Amino acid sequence: MELAEVSIRAGRWRDELSRLVDEIQHADALARTTWILFVPIAMFDLYQYYRRGIFGLDFANVWAAGHALLHHRTKWGDFVYLPGSLIFVFPLAALSLRLARLVIYVAQFLGLGYAFWAITRITRQSLGSRRVAGFAVVLAVSGQVGIASNYENFTLLLVPLAAAFFLAVDRGHPTAAAIALGVSLTIKPLLLPLLLVLALHRLWRCVAVAVLIPTVLTALAFLVITISGSPATFLHDVIATFGSNNVAPVNMSISGVGHILSFPTPAVSLVRVATGLVCVDACRRMWSRPFGGPGERVIWLTAPLLVGMILCFTFAWAYYAVLFIPLTFLTLERKDWAGRLIQVGVFLALFFPILPDLINGYPRTHPSDYLALLGLLVLLAGLEGISIEPHAVPSGPSIQNDIPI
Repeated sequence: MELAEVSIRAGRWRDELSRLVDEIQHADALARTTWILFVPIAMFDLYQYYRRGIFGLDFANVWAAGHALLHHRTKWGDFVYLPGSLIFVFPLAALSLRLARLVIYVAQFLGLGYAFWAITRITRQSLGSRRVAGFAVVLAVSGQVGIASNYENFTLLLVPLAAAFFLAVDRGHPTAAAIALGVSLTIKPLLLPLLLVLALHRLWRCVAVAVLIPTVLTALAFLVITISGSPATFLHDVIATFGSNNVAPVNMSISGVGHILSFPTPAVSLVRVATGLVCVDACRRMWSRPFGGPGERVIWLTAPLLVGMILCFTFAWAYYAVLFIPLTFLTLERKDWAGRLIQVGVFLALFFPILPDLINGYPRTHPSDYLALLGLLVLLAGLEGISIEPHAVPSGPSIQNDIPI
């Protein structure tokens, strides 16, 4: 990269930072007050989990696996990520667990801040908007930031990676979008529907980049596992852990709730197939309709598929609902019934699953699972409604395959 290009990019970032500060400074009193309220609510949310000892449980297992491999030992514990994610863990495993947790914690909140910034750029909203500030408070009140941060560290990191993908598409940088997607797929496959965006635009080089990143990193991880541990034992233990999660008490998938209610397996399978078809139909309708600029359009396009993955897989943890943060931004300015359904659905999916960890005596499982599943179904109904209604605005420029990063 030439010095002149570096200087130009630095200037753009300075301009963006100046714009960000200006948005906050020119926010009205209500918006500023709302942002001020966000801080103590979020801190209280985090403290609720910290005082209960729910702090980085999954990350502790990931760190332990990486630390063991670095010292030529085998310790998988409840490792629940893809093998390639170990490549990102090894630098952290060289640190103490306490310090590594702090690094991840800071990365999570910086990433969430980046996601808010990126999506406001895509949707042409201001961070000083009352609605944006209000949504931040809803996130804090819901407790999902706390549970995703303290219990399941890496899923929250997928939110800024998704935001980076959408922003790169919006600004015509498909290769950058592919890199962000490839990194996310190395950690967890939850953003796999985003690969469809690159395929539909026939950006096969970008598709290859998004697939090669997790493939190569997984191969490197298995090389380290082969040298320091046992690949067969690793695969056996990880598969067993995933299998046990299929009936976990926080499972809000159709299969999970069907198991809780003791529904016949054929009936559950039929509902899963029907739900998947509805999700695909909503995606097809989104593809055929213009929804704002390219960044907004891919958020709409991939949202039904994300809902389908969560509903139709054999397990879905409650904090997966944080993946709908970008979608919710698109409805903040909408007043139609479909937009309201999406907001209600996201709220139900976000809020109720964490009540057992915040309220003493609250039932540990079933009510929260039912309400979270209901929220996802309401969200899907809203997406289907939006894909059918005649609401449309001129689309932005299409993705260019030859634009340099």
